[in-house]
Amino acid sequence: MELRAVADAVEAGEEDVALEVLHTYNRENCESFTFEDAQQEDRKRLATLLAARLEQGLAPGRRTVWLQSVRILSRDRGCLDALCRPGCLRALAGYAGLAAPEAEGKTDADAEADAEADALLEALKGLCNLVLSSPGAQALAAEEGLAARLAARVARAGRGLPHDVRFFDLRLLFLLTALRRDARLQLRDLRGVALLTAALERTVGPGLGRLPPREAERAMEILKVLFNITFEPLQREMDEEDAALFRRLGTVLRHCVMVTAAGDRTEEFHGHAVNLLGNLPPACLDVLLALEPRPGSLEFLGVNMDVIGTLLIFLENRLLQTHRLKERVAPVLSVLTECARLHRPARKFLKAQAPPRSETPCPGTTPFRDPVSRCLPTQRPRVQAWPRSETPCPGDTPFRDPVSRRRPTQRPRVQAPPHSETPCPGDTPFRDPVSRRHPIQRRGIQARPCSETLCPGAAPFRDPMSRQHPIQRPHVQVLPGSETPCPGDTPETTSPGDTPFRDAVSRHHPIQRPHVQAPPHSETWCPGAAHSETPCPGASSLRDLVSRRLPTQRPGV
Repeated sequence: MELRAVADAVEAGEEDVALEVLHTYNRENCESFTFEDAQQEDRKRLATLLAARLEQGLAPGRRTVWLQSVRILSRDRGCLDALCRPGCLRALAGYAGLAAPEAEGKTDADAEADAEADALLEALKGLCNLVLSSPGAQALAAEEGLAARLAARVARAGRGLPHDVRFFDLRLLFLLTALRRDARLQLRDLRGVALLTAALERTVGPGLGRLPPREAERAMEILKVLFNITFEPLQREMDEEDAALFRRLGTVLRHCVMVTAAGDRTEEFHGHAVNLLGNLPPACLDVLLALEPRPGSLEFLGVNMDVIGTLLIFLENRLLQTHRLKERVAPVLSVLTECARLHRPARKFLKAQAPPRSETPCPGTTPFRDPVSRCLPTQRPRVQAWPRSETPCPGDTPFRDPVSRRRPTQRPRVQAPPHSETPCPGDTPFRDPVSRRHPIQRRGIQARPCSETLCPGAAPFRDPMSRQHPIQRPHVQVLPGSETPCPGDTPETTSPGDTPFRDAVSRHHPIQRPHVQAPPHSETWCPGAAHSETPCPGASSLRDLVSRRLPTQRPGV
């Protein structure tokens, strides 16, 4: 049916025609959760007309059709502005039996008796959609105190209300406590923990049989609401009354862990119970071990371990799931950790259940890596050879030094024996770690004192400054006052066939040294040739050191 025709019929004001048109619209769109953008304006118009009609009031026998149309339109976020007006929300709360009693002079029981079950259910569903999608509706519901009224109706156990109404009471209470902190604090101040604990105890019952599907659904909603209001720790120190309340809640949760739910919802039910156990004070978890041992129970050190064993089975089932593993495993691990930390029997039991530590992973499992080095146990960098030995054990992989990353046979600190420049026979000659030279090339090693000759068989070395052999060193001079070197040294006159020696400074032969001069009052340096311009026969002519001329060519002569 065209949406514009529905809006026109509602706007016309004829109630019978409007009800028929709305009934057809509801039947066609009861399963619609997405809407076309082309009809957005028509839906906004229809939502505005319905909100105005709710504020005016509806006849008791015809509320269900109007409220069902409101529920369908509350799924569209484009219609939230029209439906989240204060008057419309108050009207919905009134049709849901949650109106303020003092406003109409009626009690909550009278409001529930006046309300139709179907109309009450449709109003609750519409409120759930609006609170979930609109922050304005959340704030207005918190101001109106809907959380307190819902908790009071839950505490009265509904008094004959159908399961769906009781379920959506808990669902709306869960949404308010999950989205509004002020609603959580208000419910805690009204002793909401005690009220909901009693409701949970009535729902699960005292027996250990299987929970029916409806009771399991309501129990899970109660567990979720309790988790929201106990998530924040107490602002004050826990007194005896609070401790007794949490111990009572722990006892009910212990019972929830031990029972099963109908269908395949047992793991989900146990998951909500374990999440709530994580919010309890650690000192109150001793109730998990307070069951008396009985025939067939799991007993360890005289303590009943049925609850701990069930938690271990729950943990194993969660470990088999790969989706969101951390979020699924963290609550049960936290509960087991606190129990093991405070209670010795639980700690010993968990230690006995854990498999022994092994460096080799089990077949089919992922090998364990070290959390620091991220290496496998056989690849740890700290595995070294025996002390005082550079050779690893036979069959081991040779390791590298963690600093130089070299093998033991490549370490730069291995040196030859002291007082010896020659390494041991069969060893690899090493280089100095600073100059990177062999020992026979070190600059600080010199020949023996008072001797220019190296030891027999040793390679001649060069001077570290001039890079010359000892017989070419420039600092080797003759004795003062004598042109002849010391006895035993190489004579100035070379032997026949040898290369004549040149002076290291002037590069002259000894007979051409410029500092050797003739006797005074003589231009001749040959003995016995005084007052003669002619040098000795066979001697080379001496040239002046400055003018480079022969004595007979001096300008002063």
